Amino acid sequence: MVIIYDLQKVLENINAGGFVQAGAINARRRPFTTATIEIIEDVKSILVTNRENREEGLDIRLSSIPNIRAGDRITITGRIGEGIPVGSSWSIALLAPGGGHLVHQIAPDSVYSLSHILEPSELKLNLFVHTIGWGMLPPLMDFFVDGIIITRKEVDESQKTDTRTVVYSLSEDPGVQWADAESDSRFGNTVLILRAGKPKLHIFRRGNANAIHVGMRFNDFDGIDINLTRMNLLPGNKYRITVTGRADGDVPEKSTIMMQGIPSYTWRSDKPITTDQEFTLQYTLNQSEVETWTAIRITTNTVGAGISFYIYNIDIVRL
Repeated sequence: MVIIYDLQKVLENINAGGFVQAGAINARRRPFTTATIEIIEDVKSILVTNRENREEGLDIRLSSIPNIRAGDRITITGRIGEGIPVGSSWSIALLAPGGGHLVHQIAPDSVYSLSHILEPSELKLNLFVHTIGWGMLPPLMDFFVDGIIITRKEVDESQKTDTRTVVYSLSEDPGVQWADAESDSRFGNTVLILRAGKPKLHIFRRGNANAIHVGMRFNDFDGIDINLTRMNLLPGNKYRITVTGRADGDVPEKSTIMMQGIPSYTWRSDKPITTDQEFTLQYTLNQSEVETWTAIRITTNTVGAGISFYIYNIDIVRL
């Protein structure tokens, strides 16, 4: 592992007390937020304080860091300071432009750690550390940033490129025993397709067409998971996932079928659906998601939590 940037090295020559900017690090002021250098047990930290809005925090200007490149990992660690709001649930977060929030939920007196793999589109932008929360009061507590480190994994050049084009196809999955009869058969977990929640899964074969039926759904998380951890996806590659299927039976208005990334649970592809409508979901995993996601969940929004649907095929290809 190669270290590209280390906050502790930057802070070596900055005295404790007042602080305006240290290279790529700066307080986001709206208008009173301050960042000061504190020494605790011989370790220098940045204390972000005087926050009047949850959006106020610390900017990390990636464009000011030399030799940085896509695929590098940034890891931010720290602790919570004073001003913990009562009656709220809150988290520290890293806002990555184009990638949404990366969140670490924390309790008083606990530490946090945020880690993100940089995308090409982010290298000339800012990352932003702040707090988010829910409840009666905004999460305006002080927080410390103890470490910001950017590292690069040393990868064998021969392992950077995936030699496969078609990585997975449901129709060719040897773990799925398609029924030969015109009736349906019960479907159990395979190595690559897993049950999410407690729906009833069945396999249907009609002539040359096969499908997995996802029925008896009561929750929006009831569906199937595409198990990425067993597909040997390699860092440095991008993979496009395509899922085709059809809604089964009556569908409430404003129902949506979607792909959801696990463990972040963020929507990555979604389509409105109506009764007996066919759908196609498609999404390309970026470098960060290839390395950190464990599964893609096929499910619905809350409005469509009770609908059943068929999955005709799942294809994953390397781009």
